[in-house]
Amino acid sequence: MSSPRVIFHFDLDSFFVSAERLRDPTLVGKCVAVGGDRERGVVSSASYEARKFGVRSAMPMAQAVRLCPQLIVVKSSFELYSRLSQAVFDIVKRYTPIIEQVSVDEGYLDMTGTRLLWGTPEEAASKIRAAVRNETGLVCSIGIASNRLVAKVATDHCKPDGLLEIPHGNEAAFLAPMSVRKIPGVGPSTAEWLENRGLKWIRDLQGFPEDALERRYGRYGSWLFRAANGQGSVEFHEPAKSRSSSRERTFSENVGNRETLRAKLWELCQDLGAQLRKDGDWARSIRLKIRYADFETPVRSRTMEYPICTDEELFRAVASLLDQHWDSERPLRLIGVGVVMGDEGSAPIRQWGLFENPKQELKREGVAHLRDRLREKFGEKVVISDQPE
Repeated sequence: MSSPRVIFHFDLDSFFVSAERLRDPTLVGKCVAVGGDRERGVVSSASYEARKFGVRSAMPMAQAVRLCPQLIVVKSSFELYSRLSQAVFDIVKRYTPIIEQVSVDEGYLDMTGTRLLWGTPEEAASKIRAAVRNETGLVCSIGIASNRLVAKVATDHCKPDGLLEIPHGNEAAFLAPMSVRKIPGVGPSTAEWLENRGLKWIRDLQGFPEDALERRYGRYGSWLFRAANGQGSVEFHEPAKSRSSSRERTFSENVGNRETLRAKLWELCQDLGAQLRKDGDWARSIRLKIRYADFETPVRSRTMEYPICTDEELFRAVASLLDQHWDSERPLRLIGVGVVMGDEGSAPIRQWGLFENPKQELKREGVAHLRDRLREKFGEKVVISDQPE
């Protein structure tokens, strides 16, 4: 019988807010929201102080300000977040080669078989948390379990600034007293259906017939039953041979508003664009990933006529995919954007398209590089880019 896996779920606490507080310590202890402007923007991240007033990510900023009048609104600083994220994951990679980064501030680590190197799972997690704090000033929480799902729930349970290990065999008992809403992927509509049938707590769901859930929700129903009983995936996605990069965000509540989704895509494209230009790369194709409330996760992509690297070009391409492929009657729980640069080991060479205007394209890319340098030297707020139409 094989030994159980040791999976860490790693999450930077209130990452965007924490990054802004490193740059401006006067924000410490105050109600802060990072995102767009007060009138039309969307909350990307909220401090724990603001969350007490009901402020949460993906909420319209105007609504957040109404809930918390003393809220300090800070424009997103994607180059800063990208730089800090890279520093953090460079630290994490010292402890295991098997890592799956799922967003700028979150990832899974397979720590199976590392006890001789780093000690017990709890000791290893303590070392990682200390290294991140000492070298970057950021705080992270880590959940430890035999599978990814329970590790993530453990992280959510011990945040902020926490560490929690769920011993193998105790997964179902750990989940049992929690609300069904604590299961990752259970949105308001699913929770309401379950609660209307007396399934308010996960322990209730553990004893509910799996086939009844399957009749209602199909494959998602079977997954829901297994999740309630502490069963989850241990698989890590293999890196592709082509060099690729992506950014995605999971919403705390399902989002069906087009402008909110576009605003989130614009944030992700700015972060991804800054990374491309820093690495001297261009995107040869772009990919949109969306996840509906029932966990259906279509991915749509298009090959560009010529390689791109500016935030605006990335956004227009992926926003076009959203317009074409999103069923607007179905809210989303996740949205993401990815790019493919080229084969592994190949040099990032810029090749002009047949109908491109090199002078115009170089000017556009030059402006983007200049904007990056100004932000790096004088701070993110020195240049604010409006969302393209």
